[in-house]
Amino acid sequence: MAWPTPREYSLALNKVGKKLPGPGLAGCEFQNNPQGLPKPQVGGFGAVFEATTPDGRRWALKFFHKKALGTRRRYRLLADWQKIHPMPGLVSCVWHEKAILVRGKEYPMVQMPWIEGVRLSDFLAKHHDSPAVCDVLLDCWLKLMESLRTAGIAHGDLQHNNILLVPEGGNRFQMRLVDLDGFWLPDLKDIPSSEIGHKAYQHPFRANDPYHQFTDRFPALVIALSLMALTEHGGNLWRRFHIGRNLIFRRSDFLNPHQSPLFLTLRASGSERVRKLSLVLEGACTQSPDQIPWVGELLGGKKIDSTSLTETDTSESPQPLEPRQSPSFNQRFRKFTDSPWVGALAGMILATTLFLACLVPVGVSTEIKVALPTLIVLGFTALPFALMRIFRKGEGLSRPFPATISPMGRWIAAGYDCAMVVWDTKSGFKARWRAHDQQILCAAFHPDGLHLASGAADNTLRIWHAGTCDLLGEMKGHAWSVVACAWSNDGNLLASASGDKTVRVWDPETYAELACLNDGAEKMVSLAFSRDCNWLVTGGHDRQWRLYNTRTWKLERSAPAHPRVVSAIAFSQDGLRFATGGDDGRIQLWAVSSGKRQKSFKAHDGLIAGLAFGSTDTRIYSAGTDGCVRAWDAGNTTEIHSTTVCSQPLTCLEMDPRGDFFITASDDARVHKINAIKGKVTKRWSVPGSTHGVEKTNAQQSE
Repeated sequence: MAWPTPREYSLALNKVGKKLPGPGLAGCEFQNNPQGLPKPQVGGFGAVFEATTPDGRRWALKFFHKKALGTRRRYRLLADWQKIHPMPGLVSCVWHEKAILVRGKEYPMVQMPWIEGVRLSDFLAKHHDSPAVCDVLLDCWLKLMESLRTAGIAHGDLQHNNILLVPEGGNRFQMRLVDLDGFWLPDLKDIPSSEIGHKAYQHPFRANDPYHQFTDRFPALVIALSLMALTEHGGNLWRRFHIGRNLIFRRSDFLNPHQSPLFLTLRASGSERVRKLSLVLEGACTQSPDQIPWVGELLGGKKIDSTSLTETDTSESPQPLEPRQSPSFNQRFRKFTDSPWVGALAGMILATTLFLACLVPVGVSTEIKVALPTLIVLGFTALPFALMRIFRKGEGLSRPFPATISPMGRWIAAGYDCAMVVWDTKSGFKARWRAHDQQILCAAFHPDGLHLASGAADNTLRIWHAGTCDLLGEMKGHAWSVVACAWSNDGNLLASASGDKTVRVWDPETYAELACLNDGAEKMVSLAFSRDCNWLVTGGHDRQWRLYNTRTWKLERSAPAHPRVVSAIAFSQDGLRFATGGDDGRIQLWAVSSGKRQKSFKAHDGLIAGLAFGSTDTRIYSAGTDGCVRAWDAGNTTEIHSTTVCSQPLTCLEMDPRGDFFITASDDARVHKINAIKGKVTKRWSVPGSTHGVEKTNAQQSE
């Protein structure tokens, strides 16, 4: 049911009168509109009413008119947190779960003290020409940000409208933060934010509600540099770059900092501290949020001379090395089998056996003389491969079973032998048809949710209409099996990886080949596009990942990642890093801008078959041939939850675009739906005719 409108809240408050529940609200009077009804101030998610109690105290009462994920939990936990950790720079709040009756149903309310202050931009509109005032504002801002950093919290939407200057008598004022809809607490890290922030202050690649403790680092740096620049060149900068919806920066400055007129102006500033801080902000535009330096650490207080800002390296800071451990027998054996010593050993065995054959008595037949050394050579040559099968148990996929989910979560498709199978996520099995002449090895939904690409061992890539099962087009060009495919986020490109050591890029409208990337020395098995469609990263059996610029198809960077194969790749939602998984069961995080490895950790006992970032980039999900899916904290790489899906190897992993759940498939021809927050299997689909029927877990039945 839809939430009440602001007018419905106004009518309900008028009916309640002075009997509104809440501490100190007895006998309150509302500020009314010309019609005599309580007057709402409407925002994106809520409506705020001003109420005055008989003792003269003024309150802001907020009611929600639009659904936002986690609103109840966010404000309830925030109110509890503020009771223990009061902060003068943050507006306090009290949560009322059942505050008002509208249309026969009770709705919650947030009670906050009414703050009479001036917005930061309105204040600067009058005082931007005063270096002393701007310098004091910078001092207040640094202290406020330091209090947030020390508390380990984040506001989520730092911008001029949410920063109020509250008079305290004389020429003194206090800086306060309001609008807590996007607030971050450690206890809220498992739910996304309802805020994506003001574009003139947020990181240029903030998308899909990124929500973590590093969210405030970029806007804190933006506002600090704005105040510092206005201190040095207030009037000129304000007149040139303030457009009413910002201080001086715009979103376009962050997208192209090297061509930004504002950044060019700041780089030419006569103030050394402005020049150096602008270089830090330019670097931050291409850095991951957790790599951006905290403004308080850069400035360390208000009184800063030109030497207090040292030259800052804006590239990713090196990660501490993991503790050195003695390699296991398994690791030593893999390293040995990867080396030329295997061939040398086989040659030595051959030479030795031939030499020994000469010592065989003359009476032995020629057939025995030939058969004996041959059997010895074959036996010793096969021994390393037999040991590999023992110590690398479960690493190979016995039966490819690729699965994919449509962008809106309506359909799930999977390749079963030569057939494509489609399920409706609500009603179940929908269709099955013969799609290829040989085993299907990969499948991917177009961003429109209607077109479906499939690749197979018959060396072809085909596009289907998922609703009608009609073949729309076929792409030929690979000389070996097509083992992976991926669409760009805008749907204009389709990439495929093959055992012929190439990755090919296709135009899905004309089915023409646009590029053939053949830098790999071995067969290619994984690939992924960034969300902004600027990058394509590939992986193969030569241990390497390769990053290509999609405008020129030039190889920008590459690096060895895993002992044998880069089996899975996934881009973060902000496009600033990507993750790789390999045959060693490890997940590694890489920076797009530099190609440097940021983190590396052990995730599974066998090969990693699938990777996906959560919608907020704070989680990484992985599926392995050990039959488990796991969720990891992308910041400290700790395990959040682990789910044993089945006893069979898993073959893929794909995230629901909204981040509510993800799917994986196992080589027993089953697709599994898993709740992303709880890590519980909620539903399973099986190919019709197989031994497994559609199953619902207890978790789903309880829902």
